[in-house]
Amino acid sequence: MKNVYALLLLLGIFSHSFGQEVIVGWVFPDGTPDLIADVGIPENLDKEIATFGETGDIQFKNGFTSMAAQATDWDAGNMTKGWEVSFTTAGYSNLTISSKQSSGGGDPGPRDWMIQYKTVVTDWADIPGSGLTVLNDWETGVLADLILPESCNDEDLVYLRWIMVSDTSSSGQLVEPSGKTKIDDIYIKGENSSDISDLSISEPLKTWPNPCSGILFLETQKKISEALLFSSAGHLVKSFDHDIDQIDVSSQREGMYILQLLLDDGSRTQTKILVRR
Repeated sequence: MKNVYALLLLLGIFSHSFGQEVIVGWVFPDGTPDLIADVGIPENLDKEIATFGETGDIQFKNGFTSMAAQATDWDAGNMTKGWEVSFTTAGYSNLTISSKQSSGGGDPGPRDWMIQYKTVVTDWADIPGSGLTVLNDWETGVLADLILPESCNDEDLVYLRWIMVSDTSSSGQLVEPSGKTKIDDIYIKGENSSDISDLSISEPLKTWPNPCSGILFLETQKKISEALLFSSAGHLVKSFDHDIDQIDVSSQREGMYILQLLLDDGSRTQTKILVRR
């Protein structure tokens, strides 16, 4: 029964039209480029880009429109070297990624790449459709709004990495220690779940306080038989099935939730709940 209600809820949520916004981005402006995110929501503006696998230090060179991050020492890096970022997606879903990569001309860097992701509860996995060929230009190694897996939605921390998947350089030879590769215009976008409209169906529902950090009080004209708390991505995170005139959300992380109540006459009602500390 819960799966049926969850499906109905998701159908209601996704029948609405949402607009994406940049959750985090690295564009390396001309002025003072650094490793820290240049755009995004406040929670992500301290996030940094890094390399892994003992590459050379990151420098800032000419990019697609402004500067780009560049590094060397990619030799023997198949499945062990790459670029990496992390960020929060709490309160966001329907995520996409965009990025641009370029290889050195006189010092050709790695040609073959894949983007992988992980969360605090999943290990590294390939993102479908993210295989890239990177050449000495800013057109070949481009991703444009590639959809991220649903398991990245509404997470406290998501990791992404651009990983070498061969030791072949953009010239077709083995990558040398002097080989250079650049990355630029990284954007992670998503839909803010606070844009979801209230979805009350049949029965008026009062909740207070909202936003809430502890006990949330409920009031309807009919007896509540069960309460279901869904994340903004539509995942059931908690249920309550007795003495329901209040629920405790103190153990939930900050963000937007959908509270759905099942009433004793078989009807249901639901609304948004914002958890804050």
